[in-house]
Amino acid sequence: MTGFRPILHPSSAFPLGGTRFAPAPAVARGLFCFVSCAMLLAPATRGAVPEPACLVEASFAGAPAQYLDAEGHPAGFDVELFRAVWRMAAPERSLFWRNPGAEPAGGRGDKCRILLGVSRDSADPGQWEFCVPYRYREFCIFKRQKSLTRSLLDLRRKKIVVVTGSPVIPYLENLGFGRQLIAEGSVEGAIAQLNLGRYEVAVLDRGETIYRLGSGGLSQLAILPDPIFRAEEGMAVARGETKLRDALDAGMRRVRDSGDYDRMVAAWFPSLEDSGGTASRKWSWAPGAVWWVLLPAALVLAGLAMNVVGLLRRTLDRLSQLHEQLVDEKSRLAAVRDESAKQRFVLNRLSTVSLVDQIKESSHSDD
Repeated sequence: MTGFRPILHPSSAFPLGGTRFAPAPAVARGLFCFVSCAMLLAPATRGAVPEPACLVEASFAGAPAQYLDAEGHPAGFDVELFRAVWRMAAPERSLFWRNPGAEPAGGRGDKCRILLGVSRDSADPGQWEFCVPYRYREFCIFKRQKSLTRSLLDLRRKKIVVVTGSPVIPYLENLGFGRQLIAEGSVEGAIAQLNLGRYEVAVLDRGETIYRLGSGGLSQLAILPDPIFRAEEGMAVARGETKLRDALDAGMRRVRDSGDYDRMVAAWFPSLEDSGGTASRKWSWAPGAVWWVLLPAALVLAGLAMNVVGLLRRTLDRLSQLHEQLVDEKSRLAAVRDESAKQRFVLNRLSTVSLVDQIKESSHSDD
């Protein structure tokens, strides 16, 4: 190894054959700068802890509100609306979905929990903070075609089919219908009870029932158009997540202002008329039946009214004639009284003249 002389350096980091070689000065300076920058940036990197993922709890009870599609992914009106709001509120945070009755996977989302499709009354105020409501469930009376039920008052002494866990149950119980309620596990089961003729009426969520059964499943039934109960539903966040709640409320307002909310409502909750078929006619069956009953009755009442009007007119004419006769009779009596007064005056005068003549005759006879 003639001509090659190793350069000894105590700080060399590359041992080779027991001999330490010093790196080139430019390489050493570059390595030193790189290590220094890494040491300076390490504390900042450790401090930038990402926000925890949020755990979204949904019941997935069924369409159209929230359910799992064929691939097991969350779907429905509540899910679509929440995702739109989430894009406006906190798009940088990740989400995990689960059923409220299941345990969270790996403890994810314990510090950030969101509950979908909950009413203000059902959310425990000690655990949840209620956000702005986004949906009102309208419960209407579904009845068989031959039923004479026209309002809530007609439900007395009738069995009422409801869905288990429905928010309309406490409302009906408070009105005194508790012993008349027949609980079914699903909307389809409740409608089947009416179609089979076992019961006459049911109180169900109109939007949910129309979405699930469409026009074919409701062809044998009629729906009273005016809802008897409205349930307010929205989302809630875990107690203490005030910042997240405010962000969700602001996102909800932006979704409403953009028109996306109305589009989602029209897509997930179509009216029965929009579904077509015979059920769209059954939607107005009750008013049509009323018209068939009221039209003949109205004609009969109109005939009676005309007869009454004619009778009143004849009566008024007769009273007018009697009034004229009474006025004439009063005039005649007044004329008779005046004539009688004149006759009495003449008679009194004649009587006075006769008396004077008698006095004169008596005076002459005395002479």
